[in-house]
Amino acid sequence: MRLRAAARVTGPLLAALALGACAAGSTQGPPSVCTAVFTYISLAVVNPNGTPATDAVIYDTIPRTGVNFAMAQDSALVGTGTYDIFDDNRLSAIRHTGDSVLVTGVHAPKRFSAMFYIDAPDGCHVRKVAGPDTVTLQ
Repeated sequence: MRLRAAARVTGPLLAALALGACAAGSTQGPPSVCTAVFTYISLAVVNPNGTPATDAVIYDTIPRTGVNFAMAQDSALVGTGTYDIFDDNRLSAIRHTGDSVLVTGVHAPKRFSAMFYIDAPDGCHVRKVAGPDTVTLQ
């Protein structure tokens, strides 16, 4: 009986703590309740002949802060020429009102660079505001 009563109290308490932690996770914006959805921003990368580029490495730079990082890739997408360029793991790197993000891809000896504007208006999930959908390695 005690265990059952504790479970009734613990379940809602844990849910409230989880939601509160998510809402408190963004100190840059208004408090909100975050969903469990994990958001990725993706980009198609093609070779000069238009075929999907495989095995490129993607780097991001936030010009405002000088922060640089390599983006981990979902191996299921890489073979299709689709690459993750930003995701919710990097939410704290940008302002919720948005930041420019310079994305560079390298598939030696070819490369590309493209500027994006990414924001997180809800303080929970990133969103591409501006930037290309497809880039060509040069």
